[in-house]
Amino acid sequence: MTHIPFEEFMTDLIMQSLKYFAEHHGDPYAPAYDALYTRDKTYEGLFLLDTDEGLRRNMMRTTLQLSPPICPIAMPLPIASSARV
Repeated sequence: MTHIPFEEFMTDLIMQSLKYFAEHHGDPYAPAYDALYTRDKTYEGLFLLDTDEGLRRNMMRTTLQLSPPICPIAMPLPIASSARV
């Protein structure tokens, strides 16, 4: 039996989860921020000037890229364009 390092195993699981979500539910961006705003309404006000949602998309991408032992993502994420639908 081949042993897969924990970090690689977790990265694969996270990438599979993101891909599955995107394939079955679309872009995970909107639900993630909707959940954040539902949890604490003050966050929504922090993004009033982010009219094209570029800041929020960049924050999500950066957060996923900066989670190394769990999620060392260095490739494009399954996140669609910056236009909100």
